[in-house]
Amino acid sequence: MITVCVCTHNPNPAIFGRCIASLRAQRLPPVPVEMLVIDNRSTPPISVVVQGLSSFPYPVRVVREERIGLTQARFRGLEEARGNVLVFADDDNIFAPDYLVQVERLLRNRPEVGALGGRNLPLPEVPIPGWFDEELLSFLVCLDRGDVPLRLLHERTPYGAGIAVRTEAFRAAAAKPFILGDRTGARLSSGGDTELCYRLRIAGWQLWYEPSLRLDHYLPARRLTVEYLEQLNHGFGLDRPCVEFYWFRGTWMRRLSYLRRSLRDRRMARREAALFQAGVETNANVRHRLRAAFLRGQSETLRQLAFGPAIWRGVPALDPSR
Repeated sequence: MITVCVCTHNPNPAIFGRCIASLRAQRLPPVPVEMLVIDNRSTPPISVVVQGLSSFPYPVRVVREERIGLTQARFRGLEEARGNVLVFADDDNIFAPDYLVQVERLLRNRPEVGALGGRNLPLPEVPIPGWFDEELLSFLVCLDRGDVPLRLLHERTPYGAGIAVRTEAFRAAAAKPFILGDRTGARLSSGGDTELCYRLRIAGWQLWYEPSLRLDHYLPARRLTVEYLEQLNHGFGLDRPCVEFYWFRGTWMRRLSYLRRSLRDRRMARREAALFQAGVETNANVRHRLRAAFLRGQSETLRQLAFGPAIWRGVPALDPSR
């Protein structure tokens, strides 16, 4: 059985409607399908009738999750799921009609795969500015890795939007508390996706990119701005030192190095910010501001690691070759 899990918080009605319509129009695989809509404290609450969820070709349940945050919503989906495969959908994803058929086929034929993702293509509300490049689009969870299936190794992982995960693998990964999270309020990051995938690898599962999986990711105009990318990169910087624990063990003796790195990053952030020229919309210029935001975030977390609790305790090591 496949459980489609749509996590949402105060969704844009028009875009959420397109997401739901794409899931209603799915060609069904040769296994049962259900859908969970995880209402992550939306105001007003998500209604089955208002959102058109009562006329689906497969069962739909709306589950309320009061703990705010994308990771908490996904954990609630895991608790409620009846399927042996979970497909996670953001409320601004529009899925190709054969998405579930492809997920079922791929995971049935590859028992060693714990999670997979595919092509996440941009669907912008307004034209994408000329200074955007492929890497900046990848910050917005939009990436096409090509036409050939690819095993994802080292720091490469599937995106959380559209990811298909075996339920048994997710449950094993979630047995211990995560040290990272995902979008919560004004903080923007996707650390929870990365941590989940690293834990799947540690448990012996493979991660794959599959080009036959396709979704369109709606990008409102505000996400195509320097200001939004700056906020996003600050979140990436906050998470980065914690991600490192999966590659380099944290120790009490390393606290001094965290403090030194924090001071270094603050200096580098000031230099990068000074190089940014307001009103000059070029890729090179924008990157100065984004690097400054990332370094500021990284400096903040490194400072906390230097003086705070040893949060790396219990974080398993990840084989660098996997």
